[in-house]
Amino acid sequence: MLKKNSIFVFHVHTFASKDSNLRADEIIAECEKNNISTIAICDHNEIHGATSLKKIAPLWLEVIVGEEIATLQGDIIGLFLEKRIKPKQDIVSTISQIKQQGGVVVVPHPLDRLRREAIGMEVLEKIKKDIDYIEIFNSRCVFSSDNHSSEQFAIRNDIAMLAGSDAHFRNEITNILIITNQPVNKKNLIKLTTTANFVQKKTSITNHLHSLMLKIKRKHVKINP
Repeated sequence: MLKKNSIFVFHVHTFASKDSNLRADEIIAECEKNNISTIAICDHNEIHGATSLKKIAPLWLEVIVGEEIATLQGDIIGLFLEKRIKPKQDIVSTISQIKQQGGVVVVPHPLDRLRREAIGMEVLEKIKKDIDYIEIFNSRCVFSSDNHSSEQFAIRNDIAMLAGSDAHFRNEITNILIITNQPVNKKNLIKLTTTANFVQKKTSITNHLHSLMLKIKRKHVKINP
């Protein structure tokens, strides 16, 4: 498939996350429908959803293996990973393990006041020198001001910015589209995100509730890829 632009979607969950039901075939179909050429899968504390998708993805779809890792201080994302990183470690140690793999460090929804998984300003200040990117727009942030605060922090500290769909369901994948005229890879990601066009919208409250219901339902169920 020939694509006129490179469309990148960052921060998507699969069935490997207990609060998502997205299957590999659904992700591929949605990417084909919307000319998405690169997608970053960031499941909670798992990478098998990403690696399974990468194995079966068509040639036109590049899959970036990521992980949204729960640390003792809150969530951090590693991109371009080779191995799963265990959760519930100190955030400094987790960042070090991401970098040891040659990965990229992204802080998701850092100042979302409604998420206990958000690291908050104090931790953000502590680790800012070790951050590659800050997620400055997350479609699941209820308050726009929380996204804005993250963006202002990134600008003040000269940290590169990403926007994430935080998709848990198929209808959320296209909430954030990063549109560029060049392919997405680890080397050009910073340059790409400073020149790309961002299409962004918030998700619905219904999706939040659906995720909560899934998490409760599957709390004691083993998730298979």
